[in-house]
Amino acid sequence: MLRRLMGAFSVAVTLRLLRMVLNLGMVSMLGRYLGDEQIGRLFVAQGVVLILMGICELGLARIPTRDHVTHSDQEKLIAGTAFVSRTAVGATVFSVMCAFAWLNAWPDRWLLMIFGLALMTNGFVEMSSVLTARNRVKEVVVAQFGGFVLSVILTLGGLYMRAPVEWFAVSFTAEQWCAHLVVWLRYHATGGRLLQWRWQWERTLIFLRESWQELASTLMLLLFSRIDSVMLKVMNGDAAAGQYAAAVRIAEIPTFIPLLLASIVLPRLVDLRDRERERYDRRLGDYLALSLVLSVTVSAIVMVAAPYLVAVLWGEKFASSAGTLQILAWTFVPYALGIARSQYLTAEKRLWVNTLSLLMALGVQYGLNLVWIPKWGGNGAALAVLCGWAAGWGATSLLFEPDRQFICVQWSGLCHLPTMLRELRSLAQHSVRLS
Repeated sequence: MLRRLMGAFSVAVTLRLLRMVLNLGMVSMLGRYLGDEQIGRLFVAQGVVLILMGICELGLARIPTRDHVTHSDQEKLIAGTAFVSRTAVGATVFSVMCAFAWLNAWPDRWLLMIFGLALMTNGFVEMSSVLTARNRVKEVVVAQFGGFVLSVILTLGGLYMRAPVEWFAVSFTAEQWCAHLVVWLRYHATGGRLLQWRWQWERTLIFLRESWQELASTLMLLLFSRIDSVMLKVMNGDAAAGQYAAAVRIAEIPTFIPLLLASIVLPRLVDLRDRERERYDRRLGDYLALSLVLSVTVSAIVMVAAPYLVAVLWGEKFASSAGTLQILAWTFVPYALGIARSQYLTAEKRLWVNTLSLLMALGVQYGLNLVWIPKWGGNGAALAVLCGWAAGWGATSLLFEPDRQFICVQWSGLCHLPTMLRELRSLAQHSVRLS
């Protein structure tokens, strides 16, 4: 498992790091060009569409990947059912959003419509699920990077032409479509054919009976991560939302790390769970311990570097974002552990715990936002996020795990951490010698 992780991780991390560097440059130029009010409009509209994308996903982010691993002979049926269901819901949600925005004459309706075109790509994510189940994560990451390169080109073009704020919504939507196009080409090259996929009503019902918990978790996670910006815009205006968005954009940069680990680890965990339980527990513990160590390290670095990051990327106009970023930096720890626990709960088919955790977190965050945003603005919203994460993750890990199983596995992983780090170091040195 460690060898596979290192092989996929090396290419994926290289592209992700390159993407992160390019994204930092784009964020810097975009913030200086648009200013806090316009950037607030842009990011809040994007946040609303991302919440709607969570609905269109139907909770099928991980379940089809698991089924592709355990039922590889039913790929066409599994993929076709997920694709048609997600595409139909995406088209419906997009139509309803456009009608609602225009009938109510929302000021940002053009931004919502442009961002909303990405909703139509939701079904094509299933091709990435198939490739991930085949341990072809590198190809998916390369495709996503290709979409990002197109986004960079469009953003640079917009800055050069002094384009309006709507242009930068186009770059986001184009990135989604381009990435899925490249994944489709790779899937086609491996012999896959979209026209051979089959939709089945019975399979749809099976998916929905299991995925409603994942759908609720995803939707609440998106609400949890975006509702603060929306509430800031409503309560304190576009400028406050823009200042907060500047800190959020920097704090979100390392979030690819737990997502990348999860995409690599989940197929192997599902396979091991049914064959070698002892090895499954050990690898799960290693995964959880590694997630904890990485998240604490990254959070500490971001907190210390926050004033310098804001000054370099956003300039003096966004100086007040530094304090907000120092608080948001520590939300990465419960976020990373939450992603790791989601893989464990998916393998164990106990996603209802995740749903309950996010429901608690969202309730705490919303209540604290009502009190703290009027008093402390963006800093209050950041504190509400941190308290919400801690409350939801901590309470459910202690109260709703049989025999504290999750905590015991994580503790075992921490004890084994030195050995695992030596194994990773040995693998890395072997790869360098081969190169």
